[in-house]
Amino acid sequence: MPDFRDGRSAAVFKFWLSLNAGNVPHYKDWDPVKIHKFMRDSFIVQRHMEGGYFYRFAGTGVGEFLGKEVTGLALDAMLQPRDWHRAHASIDDLLSFPCGVLLRNITRTATGRMARVEFLILPLAADHDACDRIVVHMSVLETRGYGAGGGPEFGSRIYLEWIDLGAGVPDDAIIAEGEGEPVSEFSPPLR
Repeated sequence: MPDFRDGRSAAVFKFWLSLNAGNVPHYKDWDPVKIHKFMRDSFIVQRHMEGGYFYRFAGTGVGEFLGKEVTGLALDAMLQPRDWHRAHASIDDLLSFPCGVLLRNITRTATGRMARVEFLILPLAADHDACDRIVVHMSVLETRGYGAGGGPEFGSRIYLEWIDLGAGVPDDAIIAEGEGEPVSEFSPPLR
């Protein structure tokens, strides 16, 4: 079991595992009604047929955190340009294996608050059984103070764990690269 810091992440993971006996479930099996109490803080990102990714669905908590409704927007709309390549390559890796990711980082919310957030990222299969979307559940573990700048921004990675779902995990995945040293504690300065 991954090293969850939040029981909601563990519950979402258990639900995902229950859908197809631990294999990657079909996206139609992801029933929001059965997991409704967690959908507020979840979003689904899908590969676009012309390339890139877009937000297929985003719960109201995600919209509040980011400061706007993102359903239908390109993934890049909510990322800094410097992060586009890494985000796309990481999702490509996650979908091609397929595998999951448990990530905790320091993130600036739409209101400028600094938050320690846990993201559980899991693949979903499409009609042709290839994975073309991810479901992401985010749990805000703690908020503290305000960061420089305005609007949401994903910041320092403080923890990353690849989740082997039976097909292995990338050896040298781009998601594991970070700018600067990863922080091990949630303490000022958060930058």
